[in-house]
Amino acid sequence: MNRRESVVRHPRIAVVNAFTAILCIYGLVFIIIYYTAGDTFLWIVHVASFITVIINYLLLRRTGNFKRSTDVFLGVGLIISIALFASGGWHNTGILWPFPYIPIVYFLAEKKSARNWVKLLLAGCLIAVALKFFRLIIMPYNGIMIFNFFAALLLSIICSFLFQRAKINYEGFLIYTENILQTAPDAVIVMDSDGRIIKWNSKAETIFGWEAKEIIGKLLSETIIPHRHREAHTTGLNHF
Repeated sequence: MNRRESVVRHPRIAVVNAFTAILCIYGLVFIIIYYTAGDTFLWIVHVASFITVIINYLLLRRTGNFKRSTDVFLGVGLIISIALFASGGWHNTGILWPFPYIPIVYFLAEKKSARNWVKLLLAGCLIAVALKFFRLIIMPYNGIMIFNFFAALLLSIICSFLFQRAKINYEGFLIYTENILQTAPDAVIVMDSDGRIIKWNSKAETIFGWEAKEIIGKLLSETIIPHRHREAHTTGLNHF
């Protein structure tokens, strides 16, 4: 795993785990709701999605294949979002469900992949509207509602895209800064406001003998500051 993957991948796995739990809870609740309401189509969609999410999570734990698991997760979300929009969902609230799908896409997927998922969402919603226009399906929305839906959806996509781009730039900055620290010809030591070491580059390891994993989190005053200067160091830090 390269450095960029280590920065980005682990938080996303945590998010996949969190959203898997959320989707399972959501699935169980709405399986019961649509079964009670007698909506066979949405009941089948949610049962199939729930089973897929469980299998996907088990495969992720076994294989560690993050990309495949993310694609399955986003695919399930896509199907649910389009199915709810096209059918009207529970008491005609299906028009709302494509919106929470968008930020999930931009958070989990890479930039190019995210664009493809968003295009699929737009295409699915447009196809549903076309089927309504040709009277092949019944949708509980009038023309004004549909126009406002697509206007709001496009605005949500633009905002999420700008957020993702800013996040990628920030991650790139962190990686660039970390590379500078690690390749610096001198020892670079960074502490937080409490005086605890938070950065310790490879040159510092060579000069002082401690590896980064051994010393990060310790107080600077208890490590490389000479005993006769520790009190002055602590006083100056508190004053700063």
